[in-house]
Amino acid sequence: MQRFTILEGWRALLAWWVVLSHTLALSGFDRGMIVRQVRESEVTGFDIAGWFTHLWYEIILLARSGKIPVYVFVMMSGFVIVHLLLMKKEPYGIYIMRRFLRLWPALMFVLVLYAVFYVIGMPVRSPDNFWGHFALEATMMHGLVPNEIFADAAHALSGPGWSISLEWQFYLVAPFILAALTKGGWRGMVFVAGLFIALFFGALNTKGLNFLGGSYSWNHPAALPHLLGFFGLGMASYYLFRKVGESNIKAHFPLIGILAALFLTVGFSGPEGRTPPMLIWVFVFATLITSGSWLHKIIDSKPLHWLGDMSYSTYITHMFVLTAMHRFVIRHMTDNSTLEKFLLTVSISWPIIIVVSMISYYLIEKPAINLGRKLAKKWQKNPTDTPPLSPGMTAP
Repeated sequence: MQRFTILEGWRALLAWWVVLSHTLALSGFDRGMIVRQVRESEVTGFDIAGWFTHLWYEIILLARSGKIPVYVFVMMSGFVIVHLLLMKKEPYGIYIMRRFLRLWPALMFVLVLYAVFYVIGMPVRSPDNFWGHFALEATMMHGLVPNEIFADAAHALSGPGWSISLEWQFYLVAPFILAALTKGGWRGMVFVAGLFIALFFGALNTKGLNFLGGSYSWNHPAALPHLLGFFGLGMASYYLFRKVGESNIKAHFPLIGILAALFLTVGFSGPEGRTPPMLIWVFVFATLITSGSWLHKIIDSKPLHWLGDMSYSTYITHMFVLTAMHRFVIRHMTDNSTLEKFLLTVSISWPIIIVVSMISYYLIEKPAINLGRKLAKKWQKNPTDTPPLSPGMTAP
């Protein structure tokens, strides 16, 4: 099956963008303060120094906006899952077993770390009802639970775990969505396309929902309806990718421009800005269809591949390391200097993040992936690993 190795490089960059965002947050770079600095530094006329100052604050704000790379991850997931379903044609049970082993073991590694620190009296995060949150996050369905039913359910322990729950929810329903698209005829395609559009433009993107007379809210857009439109953009991008490949288009820049214009007109009503996630996805897509470009070669490099292999472990473990280091080490080394806290965090915590990521990936995540591969071969007597003659999949 074709592998998009360049996506490993992008995963590395996106995962470490999230690490950078949380590093800035824990070092005292308040997002509201940065937004005010961006507004106050706006200049008119010919003021080069003012432009550079404003640009610097814009860069800091972009680095501090950790949800942007997560939204790009979501679109990437939609792209990859469609490819996996169409190419491998696995039965639903095998497919979901492999997806479960892709996510759950590394998540449990982090939850156990939090639990060990909690038991020995050194809690890194200690929400009310610790063991209730532990059990709920272990199901990977905690992102669906609104605050009114279970307070701060989406990210009380693992922090980044809210998006892992989102991913798992998408894995559960993706085969059914794809089946409606590929086997439901034009009516199925219209229904699914309409669903994506409605959810993308709808009020669910605000992380709130009024339902049956009640008002429900989430601290993160962690329930699948919140970001299903982004998954849909990723899925649609895969079909566009295949059309580009079939047409042997060499001059890709007009296509990229059209795609960029399309995404920019959509806009996202979330707190992290309207266009950055779609614009970044345009760059990701561009590197997929322009394999000979200099950008493709950089993103597809071996160092980024290595970091990309561990990107999920980095993403799921980094908040534990950052929080522990700040609570037990860094806050005792400096007072109120945000820059000093930031530099200490980078020099102390980031190497530890890499080590913990390696432990998680090589001892937990990778063995679990290999186990899923072995079980799939054992359970499926005649596995198919070749492209189908026409788009389709094994019925769930």
